[in-house]
Amino acid sequence: MLRLNEVEKKTFKYHLLFSLFNGILNGGLSLQEIILKKKFNSPNSIVTIAVMLWPLSNLFSIYWGYHLENIEERKKLFYIAGIFGRLPLLLSIFINNGGQLLPILFITYFFNAFIIPVQNTIFQRNYTNERRNLLFGLSLSVYSIFTLISSTIIGKLLDMNDKFFGIIYGLCGFSGFISLLFLSRIEINERKNNKKREFKLLQPVLNMINEFKENNQFLQFEIAFTIYGMGILLILAVIPQFLVNKIKMSYSEISFVRVFLLNIVFSIFMPLSGYLNRYVHPIKITGISYFFLFIFSTLLGLTPYQNIFSVKGMVIFSFIIYAIAMAGVEMTWYLGSIYFAKDKDAVVHQSIHVSLTAVRGLLAPPLGLFIMSRFNDLSAFLTGSFFFLVSSIVMLLLLKKM
Repeated sequence: MLRLNEVEKKTFKYHLLFSLFNGILNGGLSLQEIILKKKFNSPNSIVTIAVMLWPLSNLFSIYWGYHLENIEERKKLFYIAGIFGRLPLLLSIFINNGGQLLPILFITYFFNAFIIPVQNTIFQRNYTNERRNLLFGLSLSVYSIFTLISSTIIGKLLDMNDKFFGIIYGLCGFSGFISLLFLSRIEINERKNNKKREFKLLQPVLNMINEFKENNQFLQFEIAFTIYGMGILLILAVIPQFLVNKIKMSYSEISFVRVFLLNIVFSIFMPLSGYLNRYVHPIKITGISYFFLFIFSTLLGLTPYQNIFSVKGMVIFSFIIYAIAMAGVEMTWYLGSIYFAKDKDAVVHQSIHVSLTAVRGLLAPPLGLFIMSRFNDLSAFLTGSFFFLVSSIVMLLLLKKM
């Protein structure tokens, strides 16, 4: 039985509610590439841009992290993100082609870029070290459960009639808006900093460089994550056309393997991962998870070339491995920066961590599209496997230094 103090109880309650409604939003967004391919028959270039939108929008996280100074500013930003970042999805009812969806998605992800760093401040300040990983794991389980429920229902509705798309995405946007209202209710045990900062374009970048110089382990941690990110974003650009054109899967089937399986495993393994992080170093768990992703990408790429198992059965098996691996990666992706921040404000480290996704977001999806077009799907998946293997080695080498 968890014995939570009053701050932890209130934080956990509102974060659960945020996770619930944010999961409904994510259930719709998780199918964005498939919707572009199946409903709008968008070319691979449009799908690749859609894959790039989330990481590229994270570039601005480093500026959010630099200027987030006190709780009042952060609460106001939740309202701004809800109004300008989530409610624009209501405009989806007017969309007629894939290109029109891209700017709405970019706006959504742009305003999402500061939410993750601020969440880290909440976890760092409001949860004790002993309970942080477990409480976060439980919240992520709720998020995963409602993501899979949302995506499953959306997949069924789109199979019935994909003209429901506009209404569905509008409802998802409203759910995302509600989620941020709950997040704004959380009071942060803030370290007061009344110093006003002027906007300087390069200062956050210089701060990041200095942090890497002073904290070599954090630098190696980010190098490993960047290599992993190259692999995951590369194959994410390939998977939509692979499942739609080569494997011939429906909305419901793709929703099942890409979202349902992932989130049902998340809902089971995230609390376990949070518990294990108390006894097994998170860097070790992440390094092993990267190796599982190496297996996933290799198996998925080889699926059409084997005749031992059914093609769709092999796809399902591959995505089960993917889901188990990502359960280990996600915990470290969200909370790893707290470990390296130590007594400093984790919002800065997490904003650096999130912003670096823009680097691989700029390079990896176009690389995946080029390899797929110039060679074939298998070559792209094997390239992703190479990145995962290298990232696993780098992360496990980091473990030896700690």
